[in-house]
Amino acid sequence: MKDIKLNEIARISLLYSLLGVFLTGFIEKSYCLIFDIQNISQLGFASIIFSPISGSLVFAIVVVLMHRKYIKIQGTHFNAILLLTLLFLLISYTIAYINNLGFYHLNELINKPPHPTRTGLQGLFDSIGDIFATSGFRPINHLFILPFITLRDVFTTFQTYYFVLTLIQTPVILAAIVIFYESLFYLFKQNDKEGYQALIPIMNHLVLLKLSNRPLWWIVPVYIPFIRLIPKYFINLSIAKSYGKSNGFAIGMTILPWYFYGVISLNTQDNEQEEITL
Repeated sequence: MKDIKLNEIARISLLYSLLGVFLTGFIEKSYCLIFDIQNISQLGFASIIFSPISGSLVFAIVVVLMHRKYIKIQGTHFNAILLLTLLFLLISYTIAYINNLGFYHLNELINKPPHPTRTGLQGLFDSIGDIFATSGFRPINHLFILPFITLRDVFTTFQTYYFVLTLIQTPVILAAIVIFYESLFYLFKQNDKEGYQALIPIMNHLVLLKLSNRPLWWIVPVYIPFIRLIPKYFINLSIAKSYGKSNGFAIGMTILPWYFYGVISLNTQDNEQEEITL
């Protein structure tokens, strides 16, 4: 029987939340506080280091390291990894909020920055890019509601660049992407393939085609929007059946791959029940 230890999950999520906020928030705020940088436009070359893309990359690496730490100690329990990730998101948000609030007051005390005197829309434009700006503590709205509203709005306007940018800057979506590629990594290793192939575009689909005994020319429709769902379903159907799963599970792998791939590849023994202990 699988044993999910909540105290171990809490300890690891707290440790890596602190690491993530230190690397993505504390260092940037410290740099800006020391050099009295109040706006993103004043960062200069440092804007590359502290860019949203760099922050997303660091976030993804921290999540991967956190999962590897847990798997090394407890093994591959998918439900535990989901719980660990959720707790990490909530704790990270809380620590980041405290971090931002602390640096806001330190900046007020040390640098005494001027504040916009204009109100309304003009005042809003004046505050755009403010590095030390703070917002209210709304974790559910920030993590799980607002990102998807933004994603929907960007998607409906067909702005591909902003759509991708929103994806990689949204913690919950980025965490799901990390889980998917980790699942693919372990799936490949379980089937005597190189794990790193899961991270390489096109190659990962070629490996999936080989695992599912589908013709290699399917790689073309796999990359055609909307049409790709058809070959993806049949690829997933073969993989699902090899793990003793149903047609419905294959549909889940096609529509919600990060979850269903995780179920089959991030469980040490899938047919065991899980027991939660403190």
